[in-house]
Amino acid sequence: MKKSEQNISQRRRELIDRLSKGDIEIAEAVRELRHLVGKNQSSFAKMVGLSRVAILNLENGRANPTAESLNKIFALVGMEVGLVTKQEKKVERLAKFLMDS
Repeated sequence: MKKSEQNISQRRRELIDRLSKGDIEIAEAVRELRHLVGKNQSSFAKMVGLSRVAILNLENGRANPTAESLNKIFALVGMEVGLVTKQEKKVERLAKFLMDS
């Protein structure tokens, strides 16, 4: 694997990790994912079946996206929108704290 491919693979893993922890805002996640696939907003929008304006608004934090729109975008990294109970988040944070200590 080339160095640039390794870098992309590492950034992809980091993005997935941050998404699964809820440690990233939607705007930043969409922008990072678009950069990872090497597309401009228009090309990325076509790739995921949304309008360029929708991607622009998402990346600037001015959109209130539907679950369907988010699923179209994050399917690129094998993720889908779901709900997590507050209790699950507390357990995850506690586990992370204990592992980091």
